[in-house]
Amino acid sequence: PIGKKIEYRFTIKNVEDADNCLAFYLVHQYVDVYFDNTLVYSLSSEDDALLGKSITCNWAMIPIIQEDIGAEVRIVLSPMFKAVENRPVEFLFGSRYDIFVKCLVEELPEFILSCLCVILGVGILIVQFVNRKQNYLDIFYLGMLSLSIGLWKLSDIRITPMLLPEYSKGI
Repeated sequence: PIGKKIEYRFTIKNVEDADNCLAFYLVHQYVDVYFDNTLVYSLSSEDDALLGKSITCNWAMIPIIQEDIGAEVRIVLSPMFKAVENRPVEFLFGSRYDIFVKCLVEELPEFILSCLCVILGVGILIVQFVNRKQNYLDIFYLGMLSLSIGLWKLSDIRITPMLLPEYSKGI
């Protein structure tokens, strides 16, 4: 971390359902969440991580129950890089499903185009390998480019950490 901490404070006013939660999206940031000075959520990198020592993009999902009404929430973010130091954070309240649907609707075009790029890339690669003897179908690199762009964009949108919550925690 760069040594700077950003703190947000607010009070929980209303909890309607048992499946309500507080959610926010993090980009290269460690986070500690306190309810009335009690640590309820912490996200930091693991020392024995195989692929990397840092957290990438992730969703913090903290369940809220009826007893939490009136509690003061304190969220402490520790940015890892100067580039994400002033990144705004949007706090969402509701059920996990409602938050998932909201994010999916916002990113549906990117998600569909990314999936289409992956499907197109795989299709082009299959055609290339089936018709290996015909030189005019030498489109291997086009298939690899399409597959790479699709996978890159799928890993870059905010909905992916919800679908695959362990991929971005520095495993």
